[in-house]
Amino acid sequence: MISAGDWFYAKYWQNNDFRNLIYDNLEFIALTKKSFYPTDYLFARYFLDLFDIPPVKEHQLSMNYYDKISKLSPEIQRDISKFLLIGFLADGKLGSLEIRGLKNLQQKGIVPYDIELIKQWAKKYEQGYGFDEMLSNE
Repeated sequence: MISAGDWFYAKYWQNNDFRNLIYDNLEFIALTKKSFYPTDYLFARYFLDLFDIPPVKEHQLSMNYYDKISKLSPEIQRDISKFLLIGFLADGKLGSLEIRGLKNLQQKGIVPYDIELIKQWAKKYEQGYGFDEMLSNE
């Protein structure tokens, strides 16, 4: 079982399209969840450290966040969807706010996965199976 961090790092450590959206993706996760748990902080800090991105005191979600993602390759869009899902699950479950956020991104053509498939991945994670099935899904 590979860790999600190792998987993203191996795939994107030199990809500026992905790296440049990490802060916005973290902000989107935080805004969607509307609550901030210690696990969310650890998730954010882990990925910032992993990709050697210096923390900033404040960050605002880019006004053109959706446009930035929609201009990326379908592969990077899929992987951003996976990153968001992992961030939503950092506190242990996928709730209605997170599902609503994913549906919003789905309607904008950014999240290509069916919500039922996403719920299956979340359930596997909650049962202790990690993210292997999701990360191997292309």
